Amino acid sequence: MRIYNILLVFLLSISYPDLVCSKGNYFKPKVIKSKRYLYPCERFEVFDDSTTFLRIVGDEFQISNNNGKKWSNVKGIPEDVSEFKIDPNFPKYRAFAYVSNKDYFYMTVDLGKTWTKHKYMIPKELYNTDHEPYCTVSTHATNPKDMFLECQVCWESTDEEIEKDRKKYEENRKTEDDDPLQENSGPSLNLLFNPKESCETVILTSSDGGEHFLYAAPPYKVRDDEKIITSKLGSVCKYARINNDSTVDVEETTLVCIYRTYQLCTRSVGHRRADGQLYIIKDGKSRAVDFFKDITVESFEVAKSHLIVSIKEDIFNILSNEKIWISKDIQTFKQSYIPTDLTFNYKKELYEDSLGRMIMSISNLTFKIGEKFYEGKKYQSIDEILEYKSVLVSDYTGLKFSVYDQNDRFRSYEDTVEPIKYLKGTIIKGLHESSRFLDVRDNDEEEKSSLDSPKISFDNGNTWDHLKIIDPENRDKYSCNIDDPENCSIISLSPYNSYDIPSAGILVLSGIMSNENIDFYKNGKTFLSRDGGKSWKMVLDFPTQAVVGDNGNIIIAIRLPEEEQSIFYYSLDQGETWNKYRFKEISYFENLITTTRDGSGAHFILQATPEDYKSYDDSLYSIDFSKAFGGKKCGKDDFETFYLNDGNCINGAKYSYRRRKLDAECLVKEALTDLELKEEICPECTDMDYECSFEFTKNVEGNCVPDFNLLEFSGACSKNTRKELTLMPRRKIIGNKCKNELTIDPVHVSCSTLSDPINSSDNTPLKQNPFSEKPHIYEYFNTGEDEYY
Repeated sequence: MRIYNILLVFLLSISYPDLVCSKGNYFKPKVIKSKRYLYPCERFEVFDDSTTFLRIVGDEFQISNNNGKKWSNVKGIPEDVSEFKIDPNFPKYRAFAYVSNKDYFYMTVDLGKTWTKHKYMIPKELYNTDHEPYCTVSTHATNPKDMFLECQVCWESTDEEIEKDRKKYEENRKTEDDDPLQENSGPSLNLLFNPKESCETVILTSSDGGEHFLYAAPPYKVRDDEKIITSKLGSVCKYARINNDSTVDVEETTLVCIYRTYQLCTRSVGHRRADGQLYIIKDGKSRAVDFFKDITVESFEVAKSHLIVSIKEDIFNILSNEKIWISKDIQTFKQSYIPTDLTFNYKKELYEDSLGRMIMSISNLTFKIGEKFYEGKKYQSIDEILEYKSVLVSDYTGLKFSVYDQNDRFRSYEDTVEPIKYLKGTIIKGLHESSRFLDVRDNDEEEKSSLDSPKISFDNGNTWDHLKIIDPENRDKYSCNIDDPENCSIISLSPYNSYDIPSAGILVLSGIMSNENIDFYKNGKTFLSRDGGKSWKMVLDFPTQAVVGDNGNIIIAIRLPEEEQSIFYYSLDQGETWNKYRFKEISYFENLITTTRDGSGAHFILQATPEDYKSYDDSLYSIDFSKAFGGKKCGKDDFETFYLNDGNCINGAKYSYRRRKLDAECLVKEALTDLELKEEICPECTDMDYECSFEFTKNVEGNCVPDFNLLEFSGACSKNTRKELTLMPRRKIIGNKCKNELTIDPVHVSCSTLSDPINSSDNTPLKQNPFSEKPHIYEYFNTGEDEYY
């Protein structure tokens, strides 16, 4: 028998020289290539919990019911489909297909088997172009009958209107010294200006599943004489309740909207005029939010627990101060405390975590002043530059933000904060660069030393740890001492890592070692963790895009960067060993996905472009691992229990998954079934289950102490006639499930250190200066650093 096994290994090595055997498993996946088409495949999507795909190939709209192995044209749509979208709120059965220059769209509610036409009517006075407005559908998260259309309507200006606008614009450019400031704005603030055609986004609502749509006119209007010089205007809307767990106290179908106008202005009228007004749509009717009357709304976000509104204090000054307001009912608004000035900061993202806290990543806005020549004259130019600053996190009320971390970062990088939804309490920080990865100079120790900040948390950000390498048997593979995580850990490079596909604690990421330069393609590696991120080891000596299947028991990866290649890599033992699959042809690998969003399946799709671009092959590969281990399904003895956070409590509970043992030679084979997260309530509460009350912050010892900035902001002292307050320094985190609560002793806080805003002798005087003429420009100068002219 032993001679037979040796002979079998020898024959396999001859037949499949690129197949690296994995613990005696000689399985090679089944790969099926799609038929040849005239054009490469443009885009495809998969219905949730199904084997049904949709895609557009050239001018053909196609469907596959067997994980992309075979395709056919969609029936029921006679026109060419220009775009389609599977409904993210009802991804198991509903999708929309759009056709160009038509006043209707198509919808399926049975995974693409049948399609129905849905017409809409936009008032003709809203546009004068020959082509029909282009519309897209947005749906309610829980009510399939409610949806709305966002339609782009455009009108062309006459030659007389354009000439009138040109004269007005030239008049505004004139200054006394005949040397106007020409702005040369960066991409973050650049606004296109097209006087020939102007466009507006309008909203149509439906409450009967798209059978009828009604135009919802905003309660704000742009004057006819302003429309020509307005570069962009229109409405952006979102439903006020985003899921069944939403606690925002409004009717579930209420829409929250912002009506925006942008106008191209010159130095003579300040900066660009950016105006935004908040309103709601209820039962098809629009109503202004009076709280923000005469205030410019910059943006808004709808979260599970809050409506978050950002405002600008001056519509004429895009750099005026910005403030954050929070509401739970879109009637009462409270201002949030932000520990930094947002005037020269740019919010990169704002979202809500599982505890109801708001996470906000911000960058600092600075300016580079230079010169440029235009029509023979010299002008001053200003480029806006965004530099990473910090990540802020709120308490569960959304009213108090504090700094998650604050580290110096070289210009092109920012921190990302990525909660892993299926691993409760786990958050990974990584680096993200918007355009390209830069080398850090070898002699720049300051920049190198700042690379050790990206970390991981297992308790919702209360404590942070390095992405540690625990791989003593292979310590020689690493470029630094892995026993010293402060100086030798992993930096996750976020654009190439995705934690959307659930697995039972098995994570794959691409990154670099913290002692190395950020030359991703030169120094990047692929790392793996089997314990939810507590420990890591290098599994491939190059960076990859990786996805998982069968709850993490199947891992498939393609090498980065996207260059000519013919190999994908896969593991069937949770990353312990890796195999290769070699294609006969060489291609550019573009995308790799699993066909099951819940991570339970064994089928994958690889999209590629031929090396020579001349074969007109759609290069879509269906990869099937379902017959691995002879198709054996795991039995009861093949499983173990995996505890998140090493079995420690997370927000008052312990969590665990059932998963396959590392050495089990089988697959779970529970396709289209979500991982079941088991919960055990923790009987005793600890300090980790509490947060500081609003007027308190943590000191270096971790104790909650009075913060007089927060006391003043909250008005606790000004509202109280006594000079001493009795306050609770800590409060239990909302949603925490621990049973036996701690005894929290109140503390006495003196208000004598705060000046009385009414009787204080050092109030700043206010003086009114009347002008005989209407002011043409005004600016804010808070500090000398802000004076950039």
